[in-house]
Amino acid sequence: MVVAGIPNVYGAPAIPFMKKLYKVKGFRGAFDVMNVHPYAANATALLQAMQSFRDVMAQNGDSGKPIWITEVGWASAGPKNQYPLVRSKKGQAKMLSQALSAMVEERGGLKLGLLVWFSWRDRPVEQGEDDWWGPHTGLFQVNGKSKPAWDAFVKVTGGKKGSGRLPAENPTPSPGTGAPSSSSGSGGSGSPLPPIPPLPPPPY
Repeated sequence: MVVAGIPNVYGAPAIPFMKKLYKVKGFRGAFDVMNVHPYAANATALLQAMQSFRDVMAQNGDSGKPIWITEVGWASAGPKNQYPLVRSKKGQAKMLSQALSAMVEERGGLKLGLLVWFSWRDRPVEQGEDDWWGPHTGLFQVNGKSKPAWDAFVKVTGGKKGSGRLPAENPTPSPGTGAPSSSSGSGGSGSPLPPIPPLPPPPY
């Protein structure tokens, strides 16, 4: 059983919430994996947040349980007043490289079992939606073109970059119309992008 992702961003501090959860009778025995969304100013703050999560777990007898990060990231565009989560394209790549490298290096002590970058691809700001950092955290732009963050991600994970753009996204079919045909290849020239390789298992 995995705890629903506990966010740590914009007025939603994870540590006080986690402490309250442990005060709930039966909580400790009800899950196998702690799940967090430790959005942070930079790699140092991310590592500090993760250590705080681990400390709370240890204080409550859960030092042996793993932690999953199912959301973390920085944006390459968006409102400037939402810095530090909004960076430039190069700044996003720098944050990704530093943060993922730190998590790989410390994964044993943190018992970090999984890390998911948010997100794979940018999305358009929807009609009536105020712009914010969330739609701009992708490794690829809306048009499928890769960002510098994709290069950084491939370097940290040891995967293969691939070539060409991502295929255009298919619209969600209306009820009764059937599923649309899927695009093949990578879109544009070049070979399809390979699947993302997993990180090696932590040493524990």
